Amino acid sequence: MVGYALEYAVTTKLLEIERNEHEMIVDEILDRKDYEEEGYDIYNAHDFYMYCMKAGTHFRGIANKITYAMDYLENKDVQEALCEYIINNNYNSEICNYIRRKDWLTNGKDKKEFVNGGYMLVKCS
Repeated sequence: MVGYALEYAVTTKLLEIERNEHEMIVDEILDRKDYEEEGYDIYNAHDFYMYCMKAGTHFRGIANKITYAMDYLENKDVQEALCEYIINNNYNSEICNYIRRKDWLTNGKDKKEFVNGGYMLVKCS
């Protein structure tokens, strides 16, 4: 019985960690959208890639499909992998409409800089 309880606890924790890793990717997508609604295009393709890589080191699968597409394929393939991630994790499918309108391989025009212990948005366009 103790072995089963321990196995259940470990499995539950791994699923919680996996869910948190996935939320990290969707949060990055939604953060980009939110900043754009405020008038800033601060998307950084390298930072987004690194978020996906972090998720891929913990759990193989969709995060690896996203980074593979970013490394070797075209923007439409990145969009497809991101939408697959959204659908497979039961997020609002409307997010895919936003994903399909964006270039995920090119940095935005504006910057987010760390200044005096906080972030400052810098309009560069």
